[in-house]
Amino acid sequence: MKYFKNLLYWNDYRGFFSENIGTLLNTLVIGNLKPTKEDLVIFEDEPQVFIENVFNNAGGSSRKNYCIDLAKTIAKLYTKECIPILQSNV
Repeated sequence: MKYFKNLLYWNDYRGFFSENIGTLLNTLVIGNLKPTKEDLVIFEDEPQVFIENVFNNAGGSSRKNYCIDLAKTIAKLYTKECIPILQSNV
């Protein structure tokens, strides 16, 4: 995931990514950014701990941070293709 975003810049793969942007967003980005059942339990039981965990992990090298970085790259390079997909998931 960490290096996958670099492939998005390769012109040779532009057609592939353009055709498969929905799968990429739904599988790699949105699927990994959704809160887990464990996250929801912590949120319900101890909301302050949940918020602290979110901010303590921000900017690090976690899976969610790599997904956020990937989402930024996709949005930058494939804006027109990704907007309807992201809007349908919000």
